Amino acid sequence: MLFRSRAGDIVRSLLRFARHREPVREPLAPDTVLNDALAVLEHRLARHRIQVRRRCEPTPLIMADRDQLTQVLINLVNNAIDAMKAGGELTVAVTPCAEGVAFTVSDTGPGIAAEVLPRIFDPFFTTKPPGEGTGLGLSIAHGIVQAHGGHISASNRPEGGACFQVVLPAAPALAAEKTTGPPTAVAILHGDHFQAELLAQALSLLGYAAVDATDGRLNGSPSAEVAAIVVGPGAPPTALERLARGRHQATRVVAVGSVAAPPGLAWDATLPPSYRLDDLHRALTGGTV
Repeated sequence: MLFRSRAGDIVRSLLRFARHREPVREPLAPDTVLNDALAVLEHRLARHRIQVRRRCEPTPLIMADRDQLTQVLINLVNNAIDAMKAGGELTVAVTPCAEGVAFTVSDTGPGIAAEVLPRIFDPFFTTKPPGEGTGLGLSIAHGIVQAHGGHISASNRPEGGACFQVVLPAAPALAAEKTTGPPTAVAILHGDHFQAELLAQALSLLGYAAVDATDGRLNGSPSAEVAAIVVGPGAPPTALERLARGRHQATRVVAVGSVAAPPGLAWDATLPPSYRLDDLHRALTGGTV
């Protein structure tokens, strides 16, 4: 059962890269992006006898396109695999930093030659034999990171091996951009605990206070004090019905993803599963999404 679940995770990761779509920036927990990349490359890492050391510290959310950022990390890890011909150790880390969040990928390979370092992110530049590399992987990674308002660097570790670091800004707090006062609270009713936590963090970035409404009772908060309710997939039908009965007239209800409204409850706004912070703010305050 564990193997089947793991295989499903990998297949879903691969399918995301097979889809061609416009980039979507959304609030993301940085470690989820790292997990996506390692899931895709799990078998290649094992085949090359590479041990993975992972370190994830608590960090703020970032605003990023999940697929694009995962592709950046895949390119960096693939480079590290290629550098460790006889196996070795890959160290990956997600840590907070002064500029936001840092992703670090380092290996125990031979390192980067001094004459190569200044050109390593140039398009079509490669040190690999003909037919083994296009010279675009690091250039693409560089472009994606810059488009996200961050920067990428390469260096050699004192103990040997190469080290790449991607630094991205934390998701901005948008509360100052509101044209109306923030609500006292926004209730969350979602069937997925992890997604509910991400939604709570996104609401916090917007200046709202998140209230757990999993049981449909707003956990003791009178509905008149809750200016909006966000409903996600998997919300228990009984909890939705309870909200429909107890909802204050002025309370906005926003659905995220595909959620069927029960009788007596209509969505004031609907967001796709991948949404931007400014879209969430507009949905909560009555603006056009």
